[in-house]
Amino acid sequence: MPKLLDVMFLKHCPHEFSWPRRLESGDCYQVCLLCGDQYGYDWKKMCRLDRIATPVAVSERPLQAKAKWLPRARRHHISIPIRYKKPGASDWHDGEIQNISESGIFVAGTEMLPEKCRLEMAFEMPVQISGKQESPVLCSGTVSRLNTKHPDGKHLFAVSIMTCEYLHEDTPISASASKKIGGMAAAAALLKAVRCRSKRRVQEYRFRIF
Repeated sequence: MPKLLDVMFLKHCPHEFSWPRRLESGDCYQVCLLCGDQYGYDWKKMCRLDRIATPVAVSERPLQAKAKWLPRARRHHISIPIRYKKPGASDWHDGEIQNISESGIFVAGTEMLPEKCRLEMAFEMPVQISGKQESPVLCSGTVSRLNTKHPDGKHLFAVSIMTCEYLHEDTPISASASKKIGGMAAAAALLKAVRCRSKRRVQEYRFRIF
């Protein structure tokens, strides 16, 4: 609520963007979860386009695939720590997002979940999607595809992103997010864990490169 009031009175929105969606026309777009503005999105270049003057109807569910062959969505390789669990479960499992695409994320995790299983996820939204650094989110999704077990013992699976909510240290989370995580104390601990794992991964990456 404080963020929404800031947007209304200051008439300036910091924009927190959803996962890009594809329209029936084939074009992709993003919605700001704060003000509702919509922008085009180019998945090939992974960049946001101009604001859409005439908003399109928004659905939390991705479009169902039509009964015809469609080319596989282009994958963009990335390495982002993730924590995930089944809805209602108390234990979070660690994993790594290995690539992203318009259909969702591909995860290597310590715990396998069955196909079509709903799950909750916490990770740093890629800057190519959020538009800014250090943007932890709580997302809901569905396991859309299972892969064979990785040689290092990790389980591989693809997840379709359905909903997202950005997490902030200075702003209370929504009641629905609090219920998913297990209360404000658990939310604070989760946010701290996500930030620590993400910073550690960045430091490891810099050490390898430089």
